[in-house]
Amino acid sequence: MGKKLGGKRRKNKLTDLEKDILSILKSHVGDENKLTQYEITGIIYPSDNEYFDDSKCRQIRLAIVNLIEQGYPIISTPSNGGGYFWQYKPEEGLDCAKRIRRQAIKLFLKARKIRANSRTGQLDLDIRF
Repeated sequence: MGKKLGGKRRKNKLTDLEKDILSILKSHVGDENKLTQYEITGIIYPSDNEYFDDSKCRQIRLAIVNLIEQGYPIISTPSNGGGYFWQYKPEEGLDCAKRIRRQAIKLFLKARKIRANSRTGQLDLDIRF
C-alpha cells in the first residue's frame, strides 16, 4: 500500500508534473498566496512564451485534480480571480468542500430537470420535411 496522507492512502507514483506542482504550491500557503492555473503553467514552462496554451493549462488542472484525489491539501477558490493554494487553516478546506458540494447539488438538480423534461416530450424536436 502507499503512504497515508491526509486520511487517504496514496496509490499512484507521482509524475514529474505533479512533483513540480507540489513544489510550487507548498510555498503558496493560504488563500492570500494563491496562484492561477496560468501562473502555475508559466512557472513550470518558463521558456514557453505561450504559457496560456490551453492544452498545457488542462494538463496542470488534471494533475491538480489527481493530487487532490490522492489526499494532498490543495484548495481551489474562485475568489478574486481564482486560483490554487496549499491549505493553511482547516476552514479553507471546509469552505472549498461546501462550495463544491453546492455546485454538485445544482448540477444534480439540473440533470434531474433535464431528465424530467425529456420524459414529458418537451425536448422532442418537431422536424418536418
